[in-house]
Amino acid sequence: MTLNQESSLAQQDYRCAGCGCPIGLIYGPTRVCGFTGCLYCCECHLDDESVIPARVFLNGDWSKRKICHSVYTWFKEVELEPLLDAVRFNRHIYTIQRDFSNLLTLRTQLQHLSAFLLNCRTSDTSYEFRKRNYGKEYLFQQQHTYAMADLPLVQSGQLHQQLTKLATFGKQHVAGCNLCSLKGIFCIWTSHFPTLINANVLFFCRFLV
Repeated sequence: MTLNQESSLAQQDYRCAGCGCPIGLIYGPTRVCGFTGCLYCCECHLDDESVIPARVFLNGDWSKRKICHSVYTWFKEVELEPLLDAVRFNRHIYTIQRDFSNLLTLRTQLQHLSAFLLNCRTSDTSYEFRKRNYGKEYLFQQQHTYAMADLPLVQSGQLHQQLTKLATFGKQHVAGCNLCSLKGIFCIWTSHFPTLINANVLFFCRFLV
């Protein structure tokens, strides 16, 4: 995926990309949308601001850009939906952006931990794990996917803190649960910490810490 290039008045036939009314020259000022790259009239572009996902994933650019109102409204409507695949934007993101690399490690841990936690019958652990992830199951089901609402939390470090607490909760349970600790074999490389190996060759050990 790439960034949208800024359009010109001539390319738009001197018309607003939103409502189609004449813009530029004698018709009044134009405003560019930092997401679509198109030009808009002052009625369709209210100087709303947002970070641009492509700029975050491609360039590590967290600065807010002015966007047209229709894009701003759409961002608000889908802000909780896991629509942003970091790797589809930038396949090298984990080698150049440490924040996302650290989150990948945590999300990998949670994906592996979920194999224990969601199937444990000895306590309310499964319920507690689901409750803590309610509405954000994609954080452990899909390692590379984010929602718009996650981006400010990535930048501030809050998402890393939240996932660290969740991973700590999971590892403490697995280490102390008789049922979970019997579900796998013991890893000689990781102080005999339980390692799950199933049909999908799923591993969990302290090498992920």
